[in-house]
Amino acid sequence: MRSAAGGSTVPPTALGGISAAILNVEADFDLLRREVDGAPFWQRVRFEVHRRVLVESGTMGSPEPTGRTSLGWLRARLRTLRASVWSSAFGRIPECDVLFAGTGRRVLDSEWGWCSPHCGPLARGCGVRPLVVEHHVARWSPAAPGVPTRYLDRTHVWALRERMIGNTITLPADGASLLGAVATALRQRTGVSIDLAAMVRADLTSRRVGLAHYRRLLERCGARVVVVECSYDKHTLVEAARAMSLPVVEIQHGVLSRHHFGYHFPEGSGAPSCFPDWFLAWGGYWRSAAAFPLPPERVLPVGFPRFDRELALGSSGEPGRAGTTGGSADILFLSQAMLGETLSRFAAEAADRGLRDRIIFRLHPREEQGWRTRYPWLAEAGVRVSGSEEPLYPRLRAAPIHVGTFSTALFEGLALGARVYLVPAPGIEYMQDLLERGHAALATSPAELASLVDDDPMTATRASDVDLFRPGALERTCAALRAIAGGESPDEAVRA
Repeated sequence: MRSAAGGSTVPPTALGGISAAILNVEADFDLLRREVDGAPFWQRVRFEVHRRVLVESGTMGSPEPTGRTSLGWLRARLRTLRASVWSSAFGRIPECDVLFAGTGRRVLDSEWGWCSPHCGPLARGCGVRPLVVEHHVARWSPAAPGVPTRYLDRTHVWALRERMIGNTITLPADGASLLGAVATALRQRTGVSIDLAAMVRADLTSRRVGLAHYRRLLERCGARVVVVECSYDKHTLVEAARAMSLPVVEIQHGVLSRHHFGYHFPEGSGAPSCFPDWFLAWGGYWRSAAAFPLPPERVLPVGFPRFDRELALGSSGEPGRAGTTGGSADILFLSQAMLGETLSRFAAEAADRGLRDRIIFRLHPREEQGWRTRYPWLAEAGVRVSGSEEPLYPRLRAAPIHVGTFSTALFEGLALGARVYLVPAPGIEYMQDLLERGHAALATSPAELASLVDDDPMTATRASDVDLFRPGALERTCAALRAIAGGESPDEAVRA
């Protein structure tokens, strides 16, 4: 595609084939309706199975932080031990109205300092008594001041202990046979061998430990509603809340698509039993981005509070619009941990084609440790690199041209009015709709990008017809949570 008036289709990558293969295995074995040891095992592991196949097939890189030294690893383990003793969610528990189960991720806010990008604005701005619980393991940044925060290390340490001493779930014969057959089918269709039985044993052992711990936590804090990010790694908490008849609400935390196995459940595949009761989306666009296992009226477009906040804190000139803060670096690469090598090589080659002084390469937080070793070509090409030591949004506003594959920041840039160019790599399938609508363009090579950034007639738009981020997000989200906590329908709050 060369202009917003044109439109393009997504070039095929291995991601599409892998997603289709796993969904076919899921359907053939009716996995979402099967149980092992009385638990709906497949919903609990399907996201991790998909991710592992992508990584082990070489389709994508690992999303986990790499480059940590032995000393860094030891510090993280000592911090985990300390948190499990002094900052555990099972020490002194404050009472709350809303329990927020976050991820521990922090972003640098110009006013609040380091804070959670998703739970943080709600915990601060909803006028309820909040309690935030997080996985503290391997997280480096502290909790935001003023928000009660507890960590779940003790649950993870106890589950690890159970596995280390061999006190794991024993799979019944029929369950072991089923898992063996599924693993064989996955290997035949994807070329990747996964010890599915070991994965399920470890997960169900963690579930056995976690159910008792989470029930105790919920009883002690007295929450009326549980709000989660990334429900696909919090199935046990969702199950515990369900058992106590507490409503569970998920807030959108990233890009959705029919290739995201945390949210996409094709019609007829079966209803997962540990999915939240409500999903609060950033805008109307996201309601159909994946096949949610919820009635449409429970997928609510409320907006993205952090994005709204950053718009309000925008630069002078036209508030919040990309390209209004000046500076010669007008091309912002937005990297992702799973695609960092591909995108960094693309940026380095583009720099060698005359764009060196115009490019800034923005690292994903999971790439920051050891990036100089993994991506030495960035320094060799003289590419400027930006990380989480500086806020993201001023960078998004400053650069009128954004380049990447499928990160959240690309959608934010589009809503800010940036010209968005996509590097064809696994995951670009997430962007198919935007390409077809003409809101983004393909840059198939560094040479093509170098020609497009000055000559492409594509007109940047805020994509208002796409409804990516509904305005008034904080007020609407908080009103919806208050309604759900009070046992009322949030429909009126969302319509406001």
